[in-house]
Amino acid sequence: MKKSLSPSNTAIATMARIVDVTIAQIEECGEPGLRVNDVARSSGVSVATLYHYFRDREGVVVAARLKQLDDHSVCDFESFAAVLDCATSPAEFQERMTACLVAMLTGGTQKSRFIRAEIVGSSRTRPALAAALKERHTHQVEFLEGVFARARERGFVHPELSPLSLAEMAMSLQMGSVVNDLMALDGEGNQAGIARAVGMLVAVPN
Repeated sequence: MKKSLSPSNTAIATMARIVDVTIAQIEECGEPGLRVNDVARSSGVSVATLYHYFRDREGVVVAARLKQLDDHSVCDFESFAAVLDCATSPAEFQERMTACLVAMLTGGTQKSRFIRAEIVGSSRTRPALAAALKERHTHQVEFLEGVFARARERGFVHPELSPLSLAEMAMSLQMGSVVNDLMALDGEGNQAGIARAVGMLVAVPN
């Protein structure tokens, strides 16, 4: 009988434990202070076992950074599809989409937003992390592009607007709130700006 190539429950649990320990050490000491021997010891495994699952130190860091990104992400992309499914008119779509985008901008804590920015910054010197983030971004944009394309087909989006451009705009809001934190800008003013932008870009003119 052919053996399954899927990892066992024990392997999955071990990998998750190693990633969690790595995240804790990165948050305490930063990436430069991360020591594979310390991660292995705190995870209750040998260094050889750690390398078996993650190949090298870079593999551990990338896995930890992606897990961090998931833990500190406030964007539920399925909510965009839910907005479209629930809307019965352009006006309702505009109202629901505005609420969804504002929630993306203001959701989460300042710490979470800085961590997301830190992970993106780290990818500049980590090709494997950059590739993983690019792949994730591509999938997310493609999903949102599909949502806005269907919205345009239903007459909820101006026919001349590009679903891809709308998807990219929505994605950019995730990082915009970090700038607000750094510059101590007024979040309420940005929420009002989003409402105006959605009114111009998403709602179909009378």
